[in-house]
Amino acid sequence: MKINPDSTPEQLSSLLISMTKDSGNSECMDCSANAPRWAVVNWGIFVCIRCSGIHRNLGTHISKVKSLNLDKWGPDEVRWMDKMGNERAREYLEAKPKKGVCRPAENTDDQVVIEVIKGKYARMESCGSKKPPTFKSWLKRESKKRDGRTSEKKSRKKEKKAVVEDSESTGSESDLDRQGTNCSSMTSPTSPQGVFGDVTGDPNTVGTRKEQLLALFS
Repeated sequence: MKINPDSTPEQLSSLLISMTKDSGNSECMDCSANAPRWAVVNWGIFVCIRCSGIHRNLGTHISKVKSLNLDKWGPDEVRWMDKMGNERAREYLEAKPKKGVCRPAENTDDQVVIEVIKGKYARMESCGSKKPPTFKSWLKRESKKRDGRTSEKKSRKKEKKAVVEDSESTGSESDLDRQGTNCSSMTSPTSPQGVFGDVTGDPNTVGTRKEQLLALFS
């Protein structure tokens, strides 16, 4: 899902609620209650109001809880929720379920749900060999990617600017060369000039020729 960084809080909230229509997010991550309206941002999961309260009691260092429509969300948080979601989170957090422990149902006793959530998130009892990603670790990777893309764009702009400047410089030099050639041809006649045209004969006879020409017109 493409998320506009300039989205309004209302638009982000609407996107989050639309995510709960997906099959994996349509039920609470921890007790299968329908239509969850809360989320645990750290893990990228959607939960019901009861489980959100249990998560909140674990402390924000383990579970940071937010309402989908009452709290303010940032674009990166919404992007992370879309990236993770309940199904993917289960691949990490429920990779190796503890023997004798089943996922609670909506009507399961509260104390049982509390113990299951504590075991899953605080003690990581059902985790496999892969460490589950968190919002913090994901955001760190994304920031590095963005920084890399920004540096690459800046580098391409510099290269393009250098090519344009080099092209303009080469064009100016060519113009100057052409102008120099034209000026040279204009200021360097192939033969001496005189009042009566080109002087192609012996300079000592110029005076005689001048007198002859004047006699013709007198």
